[in-house]
Amino acid sequence: MVNLALLLLSCAVAVAVAVTVAAPSHAASGPHIADVNLLLPPKMTFPVDYRLQGSDGCFQWSWDHHDILSVVPEYNSSSKCSTSARLQSIAPYSGRKETAVYAADLQTGIVIRCKVFIDNISRIQIFHNSIKLDLEGLSTLRVRAFDSEENVFSSLVGLQFMWNLMPEANGLPHHLVNVPLKDSPLSDCGGLCGDLDIQIKLEDSGVFSDLFVVKGVEIGHEIVSVNLLEPQLKTLADEIVLTVAEAMSLDPPSPVFVLVGAVIPYTLKVIRGNVPQVVTLPSPHHQWSVSNVSVAQVDSKTGLAYAWNLGMTAVIVEDTRIAGHVQVSSLNVVLPSSLYLYISPLSSSGDPVEGIKSIPLMTRWYVVSGHQYLIQIKVFAHDHDAQEIYITENDDVMVYDNASDHLRTFGVSNDIAVKHGWRNSKILKAYSPGLGKLTASLSYPSGADDKKEIIKAMQEVMVCDKVKFTLGNESEIILLPWSPGVYQEAELKAVGGCAKSVSDYKWLSSDTSTVSVSDFGIVQAKKPGKATIKVLSVYDSLNYDEVMLLT
Repeated sequence: MVNLALLLLSCAVAVAVAVTVAAPSHAASGPHIADVNLLLPPKMTFPVDYRLQGSDGCFQWSWDHHDILSVVPEYNSSSKCSTSARLQSIAPYSGRKETAVYAADLQTGIVIRCKVFIDNISRIQIFHNSIKLDLEGLSTLRVRAFDSEENVFSSLVGLQFMWNLMPEANGLPHHLVNVPLKDSPLSDCGGLCGDLDIQIKLEDSGVFSDLFVVKGVEIGHEIVSVNLLEPQLKTLADEIVLTVAEAMSLDPPSPVFVLVGAVIPYTLKVIRGNVPQVVTLPSPHHQWSVSNVSVAQVDSKTGLAYAWNLGMTAVIVEDTRIAGHVQVSSLNVVLPSSLYLYISPLSSSGDPVEGIKSIPLMTRWYVVSGHQYLIQIKVFAHDHDAQEIYITENDDVMVYDNASDHLRTFGVSNDIAVKHGWRNSKILKAYSPGLGKLTASLSYPSGADDKKEIIKAMQEVMVCDKVKFTLGNESEIILLPWSPGVYQEAELKAVGGCAKSVSDYKWLSSDTSTVSVSDFGIVQAKKPGKATIKVLSVYDSLNYDEVMLLT
């Protein structure tokens, strides 16, 4: 009976251990290791070194077959705790092998099992993010290896490779050059480079690793090949063809929505030396075309597009030096549904005021006498999720100020418009208090006939005097005596801002614990110190005045 009880107890412990080993691989937290299945090559002339990484634990490592696998724990220098181990095959190939590594957490007793398969490499392949890279751009190439069943090897770090670059057409200059790993962005790892240190040492010794960085230096095609430098596996090789081309972009950016009759002067840009540059058109290296000539046409040399009929077409520009290297823009010829005006303040020098967003069409705009503003006209498409329409010089868009004595609108010079990226804009200058009006209109062809439709938008503009404190002196500082237990008060007054009563102002204190201010401009000293009192128009938060108050 005692032996039977011990046997049952042993089985119970075995079951408990089995559950403990299996559970962590699915647990969301607690000790775990990064990989639970590994495929490594057998012992080679240049061994593969694999780091098995654990986390959220302090591990003791063990493994099943010491004759085919070596496991060397790595310890944290500060806590003397192991969170990783180095794995290496130590036996030559004699058929596919299977073993296991165990990571036992010293705190919880949890044991995590990692299966390790050891097999021969059947083929290698170059992997890359794209077969096309930008001129002066970088591309990182990596060799991956497969066994006879197309399983991917977990690591090739430590193996030696030979990489070669050759122009696709003999006699031409190289289109790619190798960038040493230590000089590439990969080395910006803050001292935590891991396997990269091994790969850099291989390059420093005159051979290459499974990692290879190239840079595009000339437009064209280059053959990249790699061979494994292992005596028994010299036949393992791969090659790819990479294309080097200039990165192209079009302005206006895709998709573009225009009206019938619009003429779109596309601008072609390329990246050279990490700097966008405008290509002078016509260019001997670029050809323009469209996919649907019934909707629009484009000059094959200059990129000037003409919108004829409603519909959609693709505008295509091809770099003739590289077959198939194109940039495409979606051009949509649409009908307009609405027209809006937007206003934003300008500085005294005529530049945009940072941090201030444009104010859209509303019942009435309030502006300050003596100031200037940017007026922008925007038109939106019908049945296209209200996409903004790109207005060209051929489109009939007008803005009138109705000859008001209070304000005037002026055109924006071309150099200023280009400098700030302003399109379809006017400058509004406010002269004297009073009510003015802006009218914007768009005349456009509505269909196949020559009949035109008109969309209008009207906007009232109230010009107000600048908000100012009436202090009775020229000083911008107010002294308000303070004594313990006595809260001195003073009434501040302001003018301007189209205010009809004190309720048309909003009052603010920068430090209410020192000086408070009521909705009617009554300030009260709370303690010694200073605070800035600000009064602003309830109609225009940008129309305000400030004064310093000392207590």
